[in-house]
Amino acid sequence: MKFQFRAEAFNALNKSIFNNPNTAPTNTAFGRITGTAAPARTFQFALKLDF
Repeated sequence: MKFQFRAEAFNALNKSIFNNPNTAPTNTAFGRITGTAAPARTFQFALKLDF
């Protein structure tokens, strides 16, 4: 029997990756960055049992 534990971290340092600025000249949010392109810090854990 084998038991395996796995942990993965995505964006562990929680660095912000922003979307491109709004480029529609008629939009009131022109030139503004209104969100992030990547999700915040995420952790994933898994257990596996082989027998």
